[in-house]
Amino acid sequence: MPDESAARVAVATCAQVPDLDRDTKTLLSPLARIGIDVHAAVWSDCRVDWGQYDLTVVRSCWDNHEKRDRVLAWARPTTSPESNMMMARPGPRGKS
Repeated sequence: MPDESAARVAVATCAQVPDLDRDTKTLLSPLARIGIDVHAAVWSDCRVDWGQYDLTVVRSCWDNHEKRDRVLAWARPTTSPESNMMMARPGPRGKS
């Protein structure tokens, strides 16, 4: 039975790498060790319930440039005051 108090995090990816790329997979074990429940989720999959996650990390959405309007519509709920969806995009290394 999953720990209901664990933070639930989605790592957004594209349909071409639904199980995440090799680099992103290295995040899973360390996060699990500190009690974070992490799942890969394809950003364009309309079956994903993004509201179930506390945070969405935009990671390997390599096809988003081909679907500009769709990705903007997908991300738009994060700007709504009633939304519980929050996104994070990793920045360049060494930058604050």
